[in-house]
Amino acid sequence: MSILEFVAVRLKELRRKNDLTQEQVAMLLGTDLRWYQRIEAGDKDIRASTIDRLAAAFGLSVVDFLGKSVPEGRVKKVPKKAPHRPKKTPAMKRAATKKAG
Repeated sequence: MSILEFVAVRLKELRRKNDLTQEQVAMLLGTDLRWYQRIEAGDKDIRASTIDRLAAAFGLSVVDFLGKSVPEGRVKKVPKKAPHRPKKTPAMKRAATKKAG
């Protein structure tokens, strides 16, 4: 089993054990849902710093995250639904128009 496969399996185990959706884990990481889905599927090459971020999201050390047994995570509660994107302010709209023009 490769490290990417191991991380994918571990993430699924931890996510399910903590009763979280992929979207909620992505929110905990402050990242895009698709990015997280690719990691959990084992399709995304990741750096050591990413493993550190993933472990921290579940309240674990890297050693516990990469260990053989699935430890009890200490995940903060996250909302069931993703928050709405902020509305664009007039200044943001003007900046977008300038870039497009």
